[in-house]
Amino acid sequence: MKVILPIVLVLILNWGCVEQEKPIQLTIENSEEIVYVPGVIDTLPKIRFSDGQVSLNDRCAVRGRKLSKKIPPVYVNGYPVAFC
Repeated sequence: MKVILPIVLVLILNWGCVEQEKPIQLTIENSEEIVYVPGVIDTLPKIRFSDGQVSLNDRCAVRGRKLSKKIPPVYVNGYPVAFC
């Protein structure tokens, strides 16, 4: 018991010293540079992002609607996929 108590105290004291993970902030820099570009269908344009790349998709994979410039893309093999 005399050995366990100091070990428990050390573990409790070290618990407060562990750095907590910070939540990830999904933000788009230079949102004024993100523009819609004409696609195959006029009502479903693609998006050109601030890095100059155009989204692979012209509609949301989740709902099938027009893409949103407010949601950051996910890059798949280096190409942006946008969402609604």
